Amino acid sequence: EDEDEDDDEDDDDIYSDLSTQELVQRSMAAMKAIVDQKMQSATDSSGMTPLEKSILEDAGMPIPNKDAQLSQAEEYGAVLEIFRSELIDICPRPKDVYFAVGMLTAEMADANNEIRTKCLATTDGVERLRMILRLAEDRINKVAAQRLTEQITEEVSADERDLTVGKAAIPRWAYQIKKGTRVSYFWNEAEGWCKGYVAEDPVKIGDELIIAVTFDDDGSTHKLPFLAEEKVRWRPGDMEDMK
Repeated sequence: EDEDEDDDEDDDDIYSDLSTQELVQRSMAAMKAIVDQKMQSATDSSGMTPLEKSILEDAGMPIPNKDAQLSQAEEYGAVLEIFRSELIDICPRPKDVYFAVGMLTAEMADANNEIRTKCLATTDGVERLRMILRLAEDRINKVAAQRLTEQITEEVSADERDLTVGKAAIPRWAYQIKKGTRVSYFWNEAEGWCKGYVAEDPVKIGDELIIAVTFDDDGSTHKLPFLAEEKVRWRPGDMEDMK
């Protein structure tokens, strides 16, 4: 419980240290990432699995049908393009920029009624922007973890084939790991699953990936091999919390 509180404090410090320019830039980037995720999800031909639906429901995120999702993604993309090109004209003062960027980010991040109420009640435009950016980036990370989970699910049959022929293979989702990706690694029976983030882009050497992971618990960084034979030791995101 204390560790969770420490994690929350660290997150707060990260956002509180951002300048107004960084808040605006990251909010614009977050909106673009959300649009891209919505478009990718809408054009994905595969159906949503029960696990995926459960993850979205637990995160308080809506589960629209494909047609509605595609329509929304295209609409959001068009709105964002116009907004970016005309931001200076429609928002001549910095406080106008903070308000417009914050409220549009909240809309694209599917903020719930509680968050929307807080947005309207908050008079400090910069603090409002911090609150909404935290929400948006959390949403982006959850959707990214969901997509990795989907890929792992698709790997089940491939894993079974590997066991049949006696040769394992590194799962496809592992090749999408890059700097900043959240992962969980099973250290040993005593330590169990250890959460962290990838400190640098992985390096492929022969039949294995070398992944540098900075762990949450002590901030230490270790270069670990992702071997096909030990792929069960790796999970995307914080999957052990999803059980």
